[in-house]
Amino acid sequence: YVGNLSWTVTDEVLFDFLASRTRGVVSCKVSRNHSGQSKGFALATFADDACARRAIGLCHDTEMGGRTLVVRADLAPERRPRVAKPKRSPETAACDRVFCGNVPFATTPLEFERIFAGAGAAEATLTVDCDGQSRGYGLVRFGSAEDAARAIDAFDGFEIDGRPMRCKFD
Repeated sequence: YVGNLSWTVTDEVLFDFLASRTRGVVSCKVSRNHSGQSKGFALATFADDACARRAIGLCHDTEMGGRTLVVRADLAPERRPRVAKPKRSPETAACDRVFCGNVPFATTPLEFERIFAGAGAAEATLTVDCDGQSRGYGLVRFGSAEDAARAIDAFDGFEIDGRPMRCKFD
């Protein structure tokens, strides 16, 4: 993890900066928002753990473009086990709409519709911002609450581009 980057730093600039100070740099990827603006941090990949530790020691608290870098190991936070919530039955839900979250931002409205077309969806709407970029969630309407319940069973956890979609009654 490399933080406190100037918004003007690119993948290539960061790669060159790290490679000039240490060895084993494999790649650098600056994180960007939906409009392409840098989020001010990046992930750098090294050939092995020893190279990564060396880079942390040599590059943490160094200056790049007038900013003091924060360089540390990018370790996944410990997560609590996910507790399965019981799905509501159609009788208690009485709803023909399904909320779908954790949809990849690269998914288009047409792709979202096609995913649910085979499940009998009457309408599938992916929520997008003013630029047409996915917001990561959508609503799907079915002909009945029973159809909606079957879709939840089928699509909750369904992976799109490696992301498990989350589906529940709306």
